Amino acid sequence: MVSLTMTCWLPLLAGLLSATVAAAAPAASASVAADASAPDALIQLRDAETVVFYGDSITEQNRYASLIETFLVSRCPTKNLVFHNYGWSGDTARGGNARWDRDAAFVKPTLVFVDFGMNDGAYTEFGDWILDAYLPPQRALADRIRTGGAREIMLTNSCIDWHEDAGWYEKYNETLERVANATLALGRELGSPAVDIFHPMLEVQGRFKAKRPSGTFTPDSIHPNAMGGLVMAWAVLKRLDVPRVVADVTVPGRTGATEFELAPPSLPCYVPKEARGALEFVPFEDELNRFRLTVPGWPAAAPCHLAVNGRPVAKLTAAEMAGGLDLALLDDAPWSRRGRDLFELAGYRHDVHMEAWRSSGLGAPAAAKDLPGFDAARRAREDFVAQLAGRMRDLAKPALYRIRLSTTPVFGMAKGQLRLIEGWEDPDGDHGFAWDESVVAGTTTADHTEGATAATLTFDLALYQWPGLYFNFPYPQDFGKATTVAIDFLAPAGSKLAVTLDVGAGDKKKEKKAAAGPRPVPAGKWTTVTFKLKDPDRALAAAKGWSLGFSGTPTGRTTVLIDNVRLIR
Repeated sequence: MVSLTMTCWLPLLAGLLSATVAAAAPAASASVAADASAPDALIQLRDAETVVFYGDSITEQNRYASLIETFLVSRCPTKNLVFHNYGWSGDTARGGNARWDRDAAFVKPTLVFVDFGMNDGAYTEFGDWILDAYLPPQRALADRIRTGGAREIMLTNSCIDWHEDAGWYEKYNETLERVANATLALGRELGSPAVDIFHPMLEVQGRFKAKRPSGTFTPDSIHPNAMGGLVMAWAVLKRLDVPRVVADVTVPGRTGATEFELAPPSLPCYVPKEARGALEFVPFEDELNRFRLTVPGWPAAAPCHLAVNGRPVAKLTAAEMAGGLDLALLDDAPWSRRGRDLFELAGYRHDVHMEAWRSSGLGAPAAAKDLPGFDAARRAREDFVAQLAGRMRDLAKPALYRIRLSTTPVFGMAKGQLRLIEGWEDPDGDHGFAWDESVVAGTTTADHTEGATAATLTFDLALYQWPGLYFNFPYPQDFGKATTVAIDFLAPAGSKLAVTLDVGAGDKKKEKKAAAGPRPVPAGKWTTVTFKLKDPDRALAAAKGWSLGFSGTPTGRTTVLIDNVRLIR
């Protein structure tokens, strides 16, 4: 590991935090030494690449290809990577060679992943005629790719998981192994990188089925599901010269709370939930996607509440913290939400690309192709594909995260949790309050202003003659025995505001017992305002929610930032 010199690391609680962070280890680091010393060297990525995935239906289904694309866009945010999938169901090496100029050469690729072989084995017992038909077009295709100025990466075919009801040759893996071995030998002959998918996938599939006999990576015996796609992507990505580590963070355990800011240089790759069953059998997270938090010495009897940017993410045990937490798999964390959006965009971009290339391009009736709008419609789809790729690159940009570890829960204010108290007038009235609805419903609310120096939820309050504002929030399930609530506010200089907290919203009698306030909100700097709860046990026993009430002297339009809400026992 290497020290993270490019990461923003700002302890917010002086004397409380001492941490070690490592991230973005280069390919030459110890984390990938095994790959570097292998007979086949790691494959370099240029700063700009036009990448083509080329093959049969296993490529067209876009499982392994989408994961490779998601990984590379996530992990290499400074590179300009453009992806095209020209897989064709039922194709063979011969068909791929024949259609190369029509389907792929015109995008001028610089890097081509070629994956044929599944159909070339003809779903039968091996005979020399299979390789006689398979190898010549593979050589010819390699020559076409090189002539066009691109580098080729040959992928062997995957394996099958034969089912008795499949109705065809149950020993087809024996044939596929001969084809895969021939592909590896051809790569050595041509001096092109060749990645073995067959043998790793067969080995992992064997271990998977030994533990789950009814499970499978290929439900129809041929086409990988999401787990099989992850195994294929893992085999390929291990051969690429890309950073293996997002960040490795160690924080000593403390009673109370610890806060720190972390700005990793890239996103972890999002692994879809349906693919995660394979993570038990391939070290994808440790070898390629390491984003780990370790907290040795956390108090054994205390849970660890983890919040990111003021939003609760997970409740963990001391054992989980000491053993190392895989941050990449925390689905409620902001990096996971962005990664999931990126992954979903990759799939959607592929669908739009296929429409532009196949359905609206090659598949259009001849009588339509000479219409004035045909080329314009096709170009519009291609432009939209490029826009989707740009949005993916935007999502992959590094961001700053504020992480809080505490023995007491932290809960934030999330999208859709605001409502107008009945009786107040709307923003266009003569008095009352207003907020920017685009903020309440949009990404600022959902993501708590990622990348800002403080994770905030921002409301634009319009204070008029009788200013007043109430926010109601769902009641947190883990209020416990809290006696004090602490909330961080930032009000601009010159404003004069006071805030009241009511716990037990929905029960007027209990609200009165638990009400605390008003408390002045100092202006011009971040300030923590604390509220002592009256009769907390009685109030919390049946409370349905809590609310904040603001009041103050009109000073024009005022923006108030509200950050962490913390419970103190």
